[in-house]
Amino acid sequence: MVYGGSSLNLGWTKEDDFGLIVENRRRFLRSAGGIWGGEDGQETGWKMVTLRQVHSATVRVVGREALEGRLETPEGKAVLEGDGMMTDVPGVMLAVGTADCVPVLVVDVARRAVGGFHAGWRGTVAGIAGQGISAMRAEYGSRVEDLRAAVGPSIGACCYAVGDEVRAAFGERFRYAGELFREVGGAMHVDLWEANRRQLLDA
Repeated sequence: MVYGGSSLNLGWTKEDDFGLIVENRRRFLRSAGGIWGGEDGQETGWKMVTLRQVHSATVRVVGREALEGRLETPEGKAVLEGDGMMTDVPGVMLAVGTADCVPVLVVDVARRAVGGFHAGWRGTVAGIAGQGISAMRAEYGSRVEDLRAAVGPSIGACCYAVGDEVRAAFGERFRYAGELFREVGGAMHVDLWEANRRQLLDA
């Protein structure tokens, strides 16, 4: 991988050089307007906060300690474990790492709070999107009419073949589980986009 390459990996994967990931993150923040030159010529700007994601329904509140670098190791790796974050602190960028899993992003336009949630099939069954909405309502007094949500790109129902244990897990949790599955080429596929959309609507 090279700087500015097609992947621009921001995750701490063992396949990529540590220094490249640090530089990719700096370049990403700069391109998003999150890094600028200070009065002394030193770069300053937003803090990117990540989690050690574990396919749970755990949601973390990110406060001003993020701006002080207390939510990361000296190398920039995540300290907190969980699969959801929320903040109302200006200058904090929440980053959710995904590949096949679904990123769910929520903003409270009245209270200027945001949430980012990592929803694989386990997190979706655990109710991470709904838990996130509940946590924002409890922490910030968010009203559902002020919330806007986006279900981001991930593996689609066209391609996500799963086993009977996944269908059973959804069936135990959601009354509409049957609408989330369809057979494609002899294999059972699940629609995580629709699952999280329905979860958001229910919340």
